[in-house]
Amino acid sequence: MATNSGKPTLLLRNLALACVISHTAAAWAGGSACVDGTGVRACVTWSLQVNPVPNQNFRITFDATGEPNIELRTGDAGWEVYAVEVVDGQATNTVVNIASLTIDPSSPSQSFTVSIKKGSGPGAANVGTVNLDAASWTGHSSIGTGSHITGDLTGPLTIKSDGNGDGGELWLIVNGDVTSPSAISVPIVKYLRVSGDIAGDLDVTAQLDGILEFYGNVGADSVIVVEDFGEGATLIGNDKNYTFSGRLELPNGVPADAGGVAIGQDIAGTIDLMDADIHATLNCFSVTSTGRIINGGIIRSPATVGIGDTGHTTATLAGEATFAGVESGANVFFECSHLDGTLTIASDVAGNVLFGSAGIGASGVVLVGGDVTATGKNLVGSRRSLSG
Repeated sequence: MATNSGKPTLLLRNLALACVISHTAAAWAGGSACVDGTGVRACVTWSLQVNPVPNQNFRITFDATGEPNIELRTGDAGWEVYAVEVVDGQATNTVVNIASLTIDPSSPSQSFTVSIKKGSGPGAANVGTVNLDAASWTGHSSIGTGSHITGDLTGPLTIKSDGNGDGGELWLIVNGDVTSPSAISVPIVKYLRVSGDIAGDLDVTAQLDGILEFYGNVGADSVIVVEDFGEGATLIGNDKNYTFSGRLELPNGVPADAGGVAIGQDIAGTIDLMDADIHATLNCFSVTSTGRIINGGIIRSPATVGIGDTGHTTATLAGEATFAGVESGANVFFECSHLDGTLTIASDVAGNVLFGSAGIGASGVVLVGGDVTATGKNLVGSRRSLSG
């Protein structure tokens, strides 16, 4: 280099300037910024027209495997983050893993809403730790509308509401699994869909305010807690080809304005109603010999607790289901299902307890602790009456 025009320093400066200009024009226009690693480009955008400044408004580093760690520092209601593969120096539309997404607020009252997406599409493949909380911080955080990952959630996910109850909302589609030791802890679920298995815990600390649905197996070590339901909110386990082996806790039961609870998987674990009443629909496809529905309060009118599903005569209650009572106008309905376990009504049955054509098996037991009144229909198939 020393023999090439005698100006190596000037040449290096010109090359560096050219690189900076190219990077700025290509990736930092319109309120966005990108940082390249080895074969990956991690990008952030926000709601402001100016570009976010690296190491001031955000910071991106790469772990030993080359996956990006994205840290947001300046509060904004319109952050979006994503990571894509880079081939021959060009970014592709193939999303890749994000190792972590965190915040380090530059002031204690700033708030963050972050969507994991690229335009209208997914923003990452697997995602590790998501921690939108910080020490000595009074703001709030949310995972925004349209967030979508094509792979697994492999780490814990934490967001926070503030002292006024603002923020703390989760909107997320996970095409893959929620893997152990993942734990999702959020005040409010607006929409959460997990297409794969759930091995970690899910704690909705305030309320389900939209739809929570999961399609795969729920592992034996998984505990799902839904503290309360907003108007029209629905909890759905959506595939009878899988098994719910975990624990579902509903401290406020199923409120009257809820959309209802429907668990389509075979229940081999526990649904704990924690002595709360059922005011809206609770449907379960099948309860295996190890499955339990426990601590049910009174089934209130016009609620229905259903076991089984039309057209699936193999559905059964082989485990146990316990409720405090059945109010007049309420229903316990075994639709196309077989009672091989124990149904316990601790007090009066004033509503309807209806069994389909499958009826009660040789090992099936119905225990009623109070009176069976004449106000409802208490039938086994079309032949026998339920007696106390």
